[in-house]
Amino acid sequence: MSQEIAGSSRKRQRRSVADRNSSSRVPDRLKFNVGGKIFETTKTTLANAASSSFFSALLNDRWNSDTDEIFIDRDPKCFGALLNLLRTGELCIPGSVTKDFFYKEALYYGLEGHLQAAVRGNLNGNLLRLSHFVSVSHAWEKGNIIRASPNGGLCVAHGNVVRTFDSWNVVGYPPICLNKDNRIYDILWCDSRNVMITTSRRDVALLNLVTGELSHCISSGIVKSSRPLIFKTLCMHSDHRNEVFSGASFEDTGESVGVEIWDPTRGKLTSSIHWTDADGYGSIRTLHWVSWMNCLLAIIHRASGDLVLLTIDPRENSCRFRFRKFLHKPVRFVEGAVDESGNNICLMDQCMNVVIFDSRNQHLNSWSVSKDACNVALSGTNSRLQSIHCYRGQLYACTRSNIFVLSGSDWVITSKVRSIGGSICDISIGGDRLFALHNDPDVINVWETPRP
Repeated sequence: MSQEIAGSSRKRQRRSVADRNSSSRVPDRLKFNVGGKIFETTKTTLANAASSSFFSALLNDRWNSDTDEIFIDRDPKCFGALLNLLRTGELCIPGSVTKDFFYKEALYYGLEGHLQAAVRGNLNGNLLRLSHFVSVSHAWEKGNIIRASPNGGLCVAHGNVVRTFDSWNVVGYPPICLNKDNRIYDILWCDSRNVMITTSRRDVALLNLVTGELSHCISSGIVKSSRPLIFKTLCMHSDHRNEVFSGASFEDTGESVGVEIWDPTRGKLTSSIHWTDADGYGSIRTLHWVSWMNCLLAIIHRASGDLVLLTIDPRENSCRFRFRKFLHKPVRFVEGAVDESGNNICLMDQCMNVVIFDSRNQHLNSWSVSKDACNVALSGTNSRLQSIHCYRGQLYACTRSNIFVLSGSDWVITSKVRSIGGSICDISIGGDRLFALHNDPDVINVWETPRP
């Protein structure tokens, strides 16, 4: 009797294992019929794809397929190359396939990130290589703004014209033209297809990059004032993509009066945060979302040359705390940036001296780059500092003729590259690429770090 009970128990265990295996609809080996050609691979290979990819659903236990073969009506040559990319991380585009067509196939499968990682490594300012040039054709005004998307796409403003470029070959889409008397102040990437712009006609607009369609346009803000307001700087919440912040200023003086919060998906302004001060705060230079503080940082310049750091809590619709005149040095600060990797705020003056603000201790550390060394580095006629950017623990400082890279805990200059073209008017970083916009002629330098 005991033997029969034990045998019955083993049978029930085997049936239970079989039921669990049968409940998983995805076998370890998968067979694809792509355009009439058969491919066979494993779940391990497909698991290398991103969670948002075409293949992620195949790894779900709830996948229901009554056939042993999955048919995909796409190009088989591209599918084979992309499958090898998942297996080895190496890219080999078939000779009979153009790069643009291959990129479109990678987009279909959601593998554009793997494509990017295969052709270039993580951006390292000390190992930059000039990849190629992009000419901005028919630019009847000089470029003034360049913004890179997180995946390496590009958006450039020339007066009242917006030009956008894809993230693979940096090939331009048809230009988007605003009214002739309008001028673009700032550009913000909302997603892979849409950008938000602020203009001199007091507009905040959402544009589709490919079609040029105007999705939403807000011409009046929530901040109430008897004097006309303009909205220049833009910033997006890093976690909540439906929150975009725009700085509001008086049109006649440029004096900042507050920040407005806009929902780009609905095309509506949702709330505002405004302040009043007898002395005036000055002009908002940049806005940054500081994720480790969960607040908005406004870097404000005053006419006297003083710098104001204003941290804003949008949940409370109020300023959390503020710093003013915290430096007693006879210098004028030009730009600020947020170092997410080190939880610091970096400030730089006209001589490329750097101040690191530690928000956790609410005090400023000592100067980390000597003025003498910086003056030597900045000697020349085109030495005026334009802007700075923090990316993966490095600081990129742009003058009109060079791009300096500062690294390490002391933020010392470790590299300098001379971008080719006319004067540099702006730089931007995205998708492990550094873009430099030049004038006379209008050309974009694309810098990358080769794969090891």
